Amino acid sequence: MIEVLNLNEVVEYKQDSISSKTLVEKEGGSLTVYAFDKAQGLGKHTSPSITTIQLVEGKVEITIDGKTELLREYDLVTVPADTPFSLHSIQKVKVAVFRVSHLSKK
Repeated sequence: MIEVLNLNEVVEYKQDSISSKTLVEKEGGSLTVYAFDKAQGLGKHTSPSITTIQLVEGKVEITIDGKTELLREYDLVTVPADTPFSLHSIQKVKVAVFRVSHLSKK
């Protein structure tokens, strides 16, 4: 049997908060789905891994290395390893965050 997950249904919104569910946590990387209520987000931080962010629902501002872009549903962006980035929700949003360790800079 093949397990099929709908990323929009994996995690629910919580009022004035962020909720998350990690679906994969392996030596080679991880997959976490987040639900941000309006005006929530992830503060500026870095990851030693390449990080790919897939917007599942809503609109979110992403700032990567000081440059800001608006992401809409289904947009996908990759953040290089060791590059500062942050997310700020414009409305309720769900995002899938993939971190791939074996592709990190050498």
